[in-house]
Amino acid sequence: MLMLDAHKKQFLFSDKLLIVGLILFSIFFSVIIIASVYFDVLLYVLPIIAILPIFYFVTVKPKIWLYTLLILTGIFFQTTGEGVSVLDAVMAFYFLGSILAWFFHRAFIIRKKVAENVGDWLILAFFILIPLNLIIVLINDADPELWLRETLMMAIVLMYFPIRDIVRTEDDIKKMLLVFAVVIAGVGTFQLYDYYIRVTAKMVYAYELIHSMSTNQTLYTAASLVGLIFLITTDSLKIRIFSIIFTAMSVAFLFSTFSRTFWLILVLSAFLIFLIVPYRKKIRMALSVGLLIIFIGSSAFLLMRDNITLLYEASKTRLLSSTKVKDDISLRSRLIEWEHVLNLIYANPLGGNGLGKQFHFYEPIKMQTKHTSIIHNGYLFLPYRLGIPLSMFYFSFLMFYVFKTINLLPKARSDFEKSLIYSIIGVFMSLFISNYTSSQFFYRDGIFVTAMIISLICILERIINQKSLSESTADAN
Repeated sequence: MLMLDAHKKQFLFSDKLLIVGLILFSIFFSVIIIASVYFDVLLYVLPIIAILPIFYFVTVKPKIWLYTLLILTGIFFQTTGEGVSVLDAVMAFYFLGSILAWFFHRAFIIRKKVAENVGDWLILAFFILIPLNLIIVLINDADPELWLRETLMMAIVLMYFPIRDIVRTEDDIKKMLLVFAVVIAGVGTFQLYDYYIRVTAKMVYAYELIHSMSTNQTLYTAASLVGLIFLITTDSLKIRIFSIIFTAMSVAFLFSTFSRTFWLILVLSAFLIFLIVPYRKKIRMALSVGLLIIFIGSSAFLLMRDNITLLYEASKTRLLSSTKVKDDISLRSRLIEWEHVLNLIYANPLGGNGLGKQFHFYEPIKMQTKHTSIIHNGYLFLPYRLGIPLSMFYFSFLMFYVFKTINLLPKARSDFEKSLIYSIIGVFMSLFISNYTSSQFFYRDGIFVTAMIISLICILERIINQKSLSESTADAN
């Protein structure tokens, strides 16, 4: 009884201390905000105040931060048009503030090493050297604001550092993937609903569908591959049911973008996965693909029965246009663009032309000179902007983790580990293929997908090594 009273008193004291602390904290920041308004420095003080809760959650409540991050990606994946909106600025502050908070805590407070392997050093060196490119930007009279925007967008790939540090177990991976899958389903459902409205109410001709919303193709392609691979490689009935529903939804989301390139990339990546999985899995994959086609086709017929002919005509037109290579004016435009960018790379191979630097070329589609900074080839994107030497840091970073993933495959024991490694390989394949037609590693969804799969590689490697060590210790005893 006396012990219970002591615990009760201790709890009450702690509770009062917390309340007093919160009051003092509120007073302190109220004074700071009032003083900031008075001295007209609120714009500079607010970010400092805002980063404190981010720092708290990243370092003290990391799981809450992680799930909040994943949920907020649903907003991040929705493009907001030209320029930088307030929402864009808030998302960038949250993501980049989280990365900075983790690095500061890791390096200066708990004093642990940040880089764990060569790949980490490569990407860190890449971002340490990027400020030198600002000199090129100023020399070439490019826009420093665009340089900053592109640099900050690319820096989101560093999110893999805190994620791999927070997620420690197989159960943690499953929870993270489940939350991310729900977010993808939410983002895709919103897009699919918009597509459904276009088909059933607003559009009359098939060609109008072809120019529907085209966003997050990388995200949906990756999600489709991951769902399909889990469907064919796991024996758990619960996971297989979830996988077939999730895969069907992801394929439908990708279909609604009408991005023929990504349709073909999904098919090609799935075929490459088919070649590397064991024979028994090949049979299951063939059956699963057949089941998915029936499921998606039936759903499309039920939901859009009155417009199914329109949908079929639009899909056929889009797919057949991919076979007419010689007459494809968009392909001719890409080739002219690539040739011009290659000449610019040859002119400035070491330092590049600067992030955000525009160029111009004659575009046969509109039959006029086009001024743009967009390059529809990720392998030319970096060399044009940063030069060949600095670009090699980034591409070497990616290849390091590709080989690490391949080396992990023979070491994987459980179905889950194997499924995840096959999924990562499949996503890497889709990214490297699609990077030929657009700068996938440098768009919103592509950057975040890259950060996710690299963090998963590191987490898996740690789990597999820990299991091997435990088994070795057990055998030694």
